[in-house]
Amino acid sequence: MLFILYKQYPYSLYKIKHGTMYNFPEITSFSEITVLPVKTLILMDIDDTILRYNKSFSHFYEKSREILEEIHKENEGDILVQEIAKDAHELYDYYKLLEYKDIHHTDKEGFDELLSKLTPESGMCYLTARTSSTESISRLQLEYLGINDIQRDIYFTDNKMTKGQFIEQHMDLSEFTDIICIDDNPMQLWSIYARFPNIRCYKFVEKEEVILMEESLTF
Repeated sequence: MLFILYKQYPYSLYKIKHGTMYNFPEITSFSEITVLPVKTLILMDIDDTILRYNKSFSHFYEKSREILEEIHKENEGDILVQEIAKDAHELYDYYKLLEYKDIHHTDKEGFDELLSKLTPESGMCYLTARTSSTESISRLQLEYLGINDIQRDIYFTDNKMTKGQFIEQHMDLSEFTDIICIDDNPMQLWSIYARFPNIRCYKFVEKEEVILMEESLTF
């Protein structure tokens, strides 16, 4: 995904990494978002936005990497780092599915409040970088968190393109007066904002994460 973004916006990506890119409004609760009394669509990210795994990225990735290194050593002798990285990423997704219930809702109260603000003709859908093969698990996770979204659309980019590209190529937003996008990844937000500057983009940071960052700055 980093390569996709860099290929499209090399200078923009540099600015994002070094803090000089457009700063999207940062929220720690979905209730902070103002919803206008018009036909609105909310584009909600899943991972690290609506839900978060209780174990870190490194837990799943290292677990996958160790197994793959053993497989490569037993069957091929010398191994290529690039091959391990590619396979480990796929196995990483697999292990996350195995532990799909080891998650928590990032802001259940704020999420419910946000939805309550929508007018009857408005709606919300999920836009995720997950693969479409995880749809059943994704819906199970939402249900596990108490989100009854069985009929709500989930759009998967399959990690093959940015979310801005996906919207441009696969979604028709013309019927909505206001569109809100919520994501934890500023690069994904930028890919949307660069194509659709009228979409209101918000960077979500879980309160627990903010507390941890503040504690790390305490001497």
